[in-house]
This record gives sequence, structure tokens and C-alpha cells, in this order.
Amino acid sequence: MNKLYIITKLLALALVIALLPSPLVLAEGGIQIDADPEGGYTGDYVLIYNDDFLSGTSLTSGFMTGLIETDIPQFGQRVPDGFDINSYKSKVVSQPDPYLEQTQTQDSSLPFGEVGFIKAFVIPEGLSPGRGDIAFQVIAAGQHCRVWSPLNPDYYPLEAIDPTAAEELVAAFDGHYDFMTRVFGAPVNLPGDGIINLMCYNVHEPTLAAFVNLADLYERISVGGKQYQSNALAMLHLDTYGPTGFLRPDGAGGERQALSTTKAFMMHEYQHLITLSRSYLSDAYRERFEQGVRADFSRESDETTWLTEFLSAGATVLTCPDNLLDYHLPNWFGANQVLLEATLPGLADIQPDQYNMALRGWNVFDWSRVRSYSLLAFLALFAFDKGGEDVFIKTIDLWENQRQARGYKKPVQALMDAMEYKDFTSFFEDFILSLILHDKEFENGRYRLFPDGFSPEMDAVAGKMREWMIPQVNVGTVYVYDAGFALIKPVGGNYVPPVTARKELKYMGITLGR
Repeated sequence: MNKLYIITKLLALALVIALLPSPLVLAEGGIQIDADPEGGYTGDYVLIYNDDFLSGTSLTSGFMTGLIETDIPQFGQRVPDGFDINSYKSKVVSQPDPYLEQTQTQDSSLPFGEVGFIKAFVIPEGLSPGRGDIAFQVIAAGQHCRVWSPLNPDYYPLEAIDPTAAEELVAAFDGHYDFMTRVFGAPVNLPGDGIINLMCYNVHEPTLAAFVNLADLYERISVGGKQYQSNALAMLHLDTYGPTGFLRPDGAGGERQALSTTKAFMMHEYQHLITLSRSYLSDAYRERFEQGVRADFSRESDETTWLTEFLSAGATVLTCPDNLLDYHLPNWFGANQVLLEATLPGLADIQPDQYNMALRGWNVFDWSRVRSYSLLAFLALFAFDKGGEDVFIKTIDLWENQRQARGYKKPVQALMDAMEYKDFTSFFEDFILSLILHDKEFENGRYRLFPDGFSPEMDAVAGKMREWMIPQVNVGTVYVYDAGFALIKPVGGNYVPPVTARKELKYMGITLGR
């Protein structure tokens, strides 16, 4: 039987429905997928994957010497930053805030939360730029949020860096509020007046761009038997000075502002706040909340962390699509923007970064092994496009309400069910092929990574990224974990797995047609 089916434009949809899963599908634009082992797998590249559902097994690709291309470009040495990351830390971290006394002398007639209102807040030890409480002032307010900035100029107040930034943050937050509520749910039982407080200061830890502190949501909190002081307000903490903060020195004497990235981190953390607040819907959490204390708090499981980070990655890129280019694309290639722009143009493919284990056969849904925010962002785009606007809320409900009854191993199963996939293999194949193909027309958009027509901003970003997301190709033996995959480039465009390969592995030949 000839394994080549030619699909004309007029008959494409009918034949795809009739023939799927076909051994080889050819699109008008030249994309081909060859899943027929007869005669080997034909294509520019061969996808190797392990669709065993989260069993913990690892399957070897065998010795591929002479079967695959190994002369694939690397990025080489990364561009050095040229400065010590510790230079971002606060220079007055051990000193009390001398502006605290102003919180006692302000105009008592000024309502809480109004622009100009001053209040002392506790910032977690190790993240605070000072010592003890810090005096903040409201510098902008909107319908759903307000911006607080420290009085102390040593803490890098937002308005001292850019006097218009606070209003822009408020406009961005209020502008995305309705979308976030529809797609991720409304926050529940927030303390205070329910307004989200954006705390903008130099977070002492230089690698932390933003965070949500669980203690802020409670009157009192006990973690591991230790009592912590609380602000009892819904807060998002945003870094104003750091390598991923609002103001970023470049190591060469210059500085640049990154307000667009700060907005993206703001929405990322807001989703975390929504998730934390919705813990109130749990009887156990609600009882502790109403008592004003959450005792015996422990780390979230890797499964819960994976889900919340997945949701926050979705919040980031759906509200701020430019973050895909500014952050996720460089992170996906393990390089910075400067190196990407200097290296990627003109390359057909490249070796995966040595630290990108998602592209080296590891389980892409195991947060304890593969912590890739870029991968989660791409998965969120894929899920939103295929599952619709309510896919995230459906996933949350399935995971929280049915994981015990259904015996869910991972929240990815809840996501798969929310997207109405009948089996893990189909879900997994569609996602990894979308990562490689990200084509909006082939197979009627089945392997489309970016939501088409969602917004002009998303369409513009997707158009650019389709040219930049070149294949990342392995050049040696790969150990492919369950729910893992790798890409190789066969010599001569055809690949017959070696006898040393595990028989359980699956393959697809892929021709991109570029």
C-alpha cells in the first residue's frame, strides 16, 4: 500500500476526516507527517516520543551514530551580563526605615487607600530592602487596584524612576480585570476593601521579579509553628530594580525600563492571588481563615505548583502577548534577547540548550524535573485555542473537585479532560506537534500553537514567532521519559530506529516544507 496520500485544497477537510490517523499527511504548503514505520520515517526531522502516561519510565533511543546529523549549530557562549547580580540588592537592607514616623503624622482625614495615604507594611525577611516595617504611600488608584510606593528613596520608588509608570500599571490592571475574572475566576473573600494593592519597591532578592505572600491574606498566620506578621490585604509585590525588574542597568553604564515586562509579571502574580484566595472555598481552609490563622502550612505539592504556574503563565501571555517575545522565546532557547537576534536569523535549526530538559526527552509535565515557564506558556496558548475561554476554570474545577474520585495522577489529566481529549496520546501528540509546526492552517488548525484572531497583539506576535521558533535538534542518544519527546535530524531524510532502541518508543517523520 502506498503510504503517500496527496490532499488537494478542495478535498483537504473531507480527506483528513476520512483518513485520520493516516500514515502520512501532505499539506498544500508542504508540511508532511509520516507515522508509518514501513520503510522508515521520512522527513526533515524525526520526532521521538514516549506517550506512556506519567509512569516514570525512561526509554532509550539507542545508538544513533551514522543515522542522524550531528553538525547542528549551537549558540555557543552566552552574552555576559558584565555585572555582579548582587549589585541589585538593597544597600540599606539592615537599616530601619527612617520614614516610618511619617505614618503617624499624616492627615487623619485622608481616607484609607486614597492617593497620598501613608501606611507601614511588613515585607518578608530576605525580600525587604530595609529592616522591619516600611512606609509606603499610595501614588495611583483605579477601580480594582492601587499602587503603593516607598517613601524612602533608597528603596527605588516607582515614581522616581518614571512618574507615569504607576498610572500605566493601574490602566493595565483595570483593563485586564474583566478578562481575568472570566477566564481564571474571581478572587474570593479578599481581606480589607477587596482592592488589589500593587507594592512597588526594590525587592532585595535580585532574581525575584514579583511575588505573592500567602501571609498577606490572613490576620495571623502560622507556618511550621512559627507566627508571622500579616498585612491583611490583597497584595502583589513588584520589583522596581533588578535583572527582571522595572529598572534594569545593562552593565555598561546604561539603564533601561521594562514596564511591559512588569505588567506581565503583575498579571502572573494576580493569577496566583486568585488561586490562593479561592482556597477559601475549601472547608478546611475556610475554617482556618475564619479563625484568622492557617496552621501547619506546608509546601504545595509539585502537582499543585505545576497547575498554578501553568495558569499564571497563561495569564501572562494572554494579557501581555509581547511577553512571549520579551521573555518566553529567549528562555525557550536558553539565551538572552541580544544573542537570539544575533544568532537565529538564517539558521534552519539549532541544538537545544544543555539546560532545556523539555527538549532532551524529559517529562514535560513533571515540575520537579522540568521547570520551564516557556513550555507552560506555550501549553496555555494551545489549551486556550483548543479548549476555549473556560478551559482554565474547567481544569481548576476538575482538579480540585474530582482528583480524589477520579484518581488523577497529575493536573494535566484534568486539563486534558477540560479540552475534551479522549486519551492522553492524542492530547500529547497534538501539543508537541503544535510546538514544532505552530501552523494555523495545516489540518484545519489542529497543530496551531497561537490562538488565531484572539487579539491584534497576539496575531502580530504569532507572526513573528513562527519565524523564530526553529527546530531544536538533539545530536546523540536520548533517554525519553514518559510524556517526553526529542527531535533528531535523520541522515538522508529517512530514519529506521536502531535495534538498540526501546520498542515502546513512537516516531513521526516531519517535513516542514519551508
